[in-house]
Amino acid sequence: MRNWKKVVALMLALVLMVSLAAMSAMAEDTKTTEKKLVYTCLGDSIAAGYSLPTYVTRIDSGLVPVEGSYGKIVADTLKADVYHAYGTSGVRTQEMLMFLKDGYYGDAVTNYNMHYWVHTDNIDKELPVLQKQIRDGLAESNLITMGVGINDLCPADYLAYMLKYDTMHGQFEGTI
Repeated sequence: MRNWKKVVALMLALVLMVSLAAMSAMAEDTKTTEKKLVYTCLGDSIAAGYSLPTYVTRIDSGLVPVEGSYGKIVADTLKADVYHAYGTSGVRTQEMLMFLKDGYYGDAVTNYNMHYWVHTDNIDKELPVLQKQIRDGLAESNLITMGVGINDLCPADYLAYMLKYDTMHGQFEGTI
């Protein structure tokens, strides 16, 4: 009977030692392997940094970070190893879904709004390349922010009308 207790005690001690060794190895492994921060910022003109001095349209520059945009500020503050700037003016949820969802082609306005992203006369060739670029960036990201939707709520023609006929500040006399 005494030998049985010794065998069980020895086996438990052995299991404990192996567990401790495994945990120690795992802890050592996590110390040497730091996970890199890959940040993606999706969105409309706010995400793109529209109105900042360094802003250029995506059609001219591609998907590049704009100094001073909130995405760039977040990336710099968090010291992101990789930053994907996927924001541009005029984007609505329709266009964003077009990038993220296979077989989704938006509404009647979508192709019109795509001129911010691609040359519309070459949309069949350029759009799949852009979709792949955005999807690949999202797949490798471990931090994603998306700010899109104001363009869904307020069409540009309505905003122009509101600016021209604003009753709070008087009628705008300039050209819109």
